[in-house]
Amino acid sequence: ISIRTEVYYQSLSGVATDPDDRDFSILNTGASFAFPNRVGLVSEGTGQNYGLELTVDKKLSNGFYFLLTNSLFQSTYEGADGQERNTFYNSNFVSNVLLGKEFRLSDKLVFQLNGRFTYSGGRRFTPIDLEASIAAGEEVRLEDQPFGAQLAPYLRPDLKIGFIFNAKNNLTHSWSVDFQNFINRQNEFFKTYDEDRMRIRTNRQRGFFPDVRYQLLFGG
Repeated sequence: ISIRTEVYYQSLSGVATDPDDRDFSILNTGASFAFPNRVGLVSEGTGQNYGLELTVDKKLSNGFYFLLTNSLFQSTYEGADGQERNTFYNSNFVSNVLLGKEFRLSDKLVFQLNGRFTYSGGRRFTPIDLEASIAAGEEVRLEDQPFGAQLAPYLRPDLKIGFIFNAKNNLTHSWSVDFQNFINRQNEFFKTYDEDRMRIRTNRQRGFFPDVRYQLLFGG
């Protein structure tokens, strides 16, 4: 078993910003599904990332392994107005747990049981002004609060079971069923304004999904 810790600090300068859009920064690229189409950018922005990471790792031995990673961090930027704000990626924490166990049923047949658990802070977004949206009949964001709100934390547990059979002629058969998000948690994805119902609607990600696989591996 190995335990590793890391403390880091990253200072960014010369970041591309838009002098005509006080809170724009190229550091937030990826916040939408399109690359920002802008001209006249200047390299006057800044940003910083700092945090603490912990990793506990047990290599596979006696048919058992696990990996635990945990990260606490802050990610901020400054646009053309010099005001410090959260970046789109500032979810503040991410935790992952992987573990698995192999059971040898015979010389050729192995049963595998694996689990995966992810828990992290929700993604950042610019909040919606509900009253202004109702009055305008369309979505209006609080542009003076870019990435000032955060979705609910992301939670997803997976469970995978499978068999590996080592046949003759260097052939290996693998069967598995991956019960992804087996608690059927529909994590928040993004928020929009519903013009018909005049309310803020939360769009969610897919819940439970089983993934069945068969693989035939040819050995050398």
